[in-house]
Amino acid sequence: MLEKFRSIVIGASVLVVVAGIGFYLFISMGGGSGLVGTEEGNFPSTDFQHLNYSPADTGFLLCDPLECPVAEADGASPVFPVSAQKLRLALLDFTDSQRTIQSRTIDIFNNKFEFTERDPGKQFPAIVSVQILEKGENQSMVLFYSYQPIGDSRSSDHADRSVRWMQMMQAYLD
Repeated sequence: MLEKFRSIVIGASVLVVVAGIGFYLFISMGGGSGLVGTEEGNFPSTDFQHLNYSPADTGFLLCDPLECPVAEADGASPVFPVSAQKLRLALLDFTDSQRTIQSRTIDIFNNKFEFTERDPGKQFPAIVSVQILEKGENQSMVLFYSYQPIGDSRSSDHADRSVRWMQMMQAYLD
């Protein structure tokens, strides 16, 4: 009796392991992506013109009132004394050099960029949206929005991120 029970348990265990390996291979080869989601996620890109944000929200927004008419920004957009092209290169050089930052979307023609940044010790990454606008021959403005759609975050974390990003972009320009 005990031998029969042990044989059934071993057979069921082997069957579960084989089914698990089969499911893993099915998902790995692209099948069943609807079951576990996609790598890209489904967060929409930031549209600064229609962004509904207030400083009471958990996040941080640097934006000119003319560029973000619906939002109540945390601060003004920084203006850099360089062309939008040079500022874009500084931004991309900075983000490419950081292991914690991943590109999400890059729209070179409109100078709109979306990144994810995973802070040490945090389970979920923050989303950082940047748009660079030409404001004269040798002046460009940065629209910057940092937020974390999943998990816990504080506005001060996002404010610190904005200061660090602007300082690093300036350092890449020097």
